[in-house]
Amino acid sequence: MKSLMPRELVPRDAFEQLLKLHPPGPDPTPTTHDSDPACIITCEDLVSILERRARGTAPGPSGLTEELLLIGARDPRVVEALLDVIQAIVTSALTDPVASKLRRCKLVAIGKSGGNGVRPIAMGESILKIASALVLQQNSDELADYFAPLQFGVGVPSGAECIVHVKRWQAYGKTK
Repeated sequence: MKSLMPRELVPRDAFEQLLKLHPPGPDPTPTTHDSDPACIITCEDLVSILERRARGTAPGPSGLTEELLLIGARDPRVVEALLDVIQAIVTSALTDPVASKLRRCKLVAIGKSGGNGVRPIAMGESILKIASALVLQQNSDELADYFAPLQFGVGVPSGAECIVHVKRWQAYGKTK
């Protein structure tokens, strides 16, 4: 566990507090392996996601960042290897030990003002985030349809603006 605050601002029992906030979960249920993947990811899709996500975020336990993966993606052999790993993630074809390692997070404690506890910050694996982003990108229309009309944050461009306009209409514009 690391702290972004001076040692005296992080409570001595920060680790115990983090365990209370983030207790170990149950082992995930084994999944079946699809021979027909839900989405086919291309080299262009991967590079596009890496370019959009390379914004200086902290790495997970492996130390890999989107920036490092983007640099590696300049080599077609690296892109092919990344595609193989991501396709294995998407189809749940990873072995349990590998999948378990990918689900780990780096947990950092930030002391709350006034010394009242800690604020946990969990940093997950970049490769898992990229795989998730690719699946969401390829299924955004279906997800938007599924969540509509109650959800404006999934697959709806300017979703927050839509909510504001609907609320304005409900409050002021019904009779006009």
